[in-house]
Amino acid sequence: MNTRQIKNKRWLQKAGLALAAVIALLAGDPGWTLANDSNNQEPAQPQGILSDELPMISHSPLPEIRADDDFFIVATINNIGNGTPVVHYRFKDSEAYFTRTLHQSEAGIYGLKILSAALTNDKVEYYIEVTSGARTLATFGSESDPIEVKIASPKPLIWMIAAGVLTLASIFIFRYAIYSPQEPMEIPDPDNVHKKDFKATEHKYSRV
Repeated sequence: MNTRQIKNKRWLQKAGLALAAVIALLAGDPGWTLANDSNNQEPAQPQGILSDELPMISHSPLPEIRADDDFFIVATINNIGNGTPVVHYRFKDSEAYFTRTLHQSEAGIYGLKILSAALTNDKVEYYIEVTSGARTLATFGSESDPIEVKIASPKPLIWMIAAGVLTLASIFIFRYAIYSPQEPMEIPDPDNVHKKDFKATEHKYSRV
């Protein structure tokens, strides 16, 4: 077989393979799908988090808390996967948020305690997130629209107690210092006085 015949044979083989590939593609044979075709590959999903099982955050905000009690932020988080639950909070007139990790107390329950010593303003704002690296998987509230909780100051109660003490002290001072009732004075009866004097005079002159 000369060189020309070999080339013709190879060309026929390539043409036959190409024709077979065209027929297979027209017939819809998946065996001819190219393995390196990126258009036919499924998009990669984050490890440990399924596209239809993103975390869900359930939370019931309190409208008001007391400044002399610790503040607990508690949330129920389902399908957390490899996500990290965090809370961002700030106090009145502060633009920057503090970020803390929520700790799991029981299955699906996460929380954080803010000590009463830090509750020196009249409100606190916060929002909850589940993050995975730089990605936010779920959120309750947001940086621009946080949850707002009023902080009730205990000062009114202190002032009420102080006012009560002052009232009692005022009553005591008025009763025992300013107005102190004396023993009633004995006012002599004029008739009795004249009778005594007359008897004495009569007894004196009876001796003359």
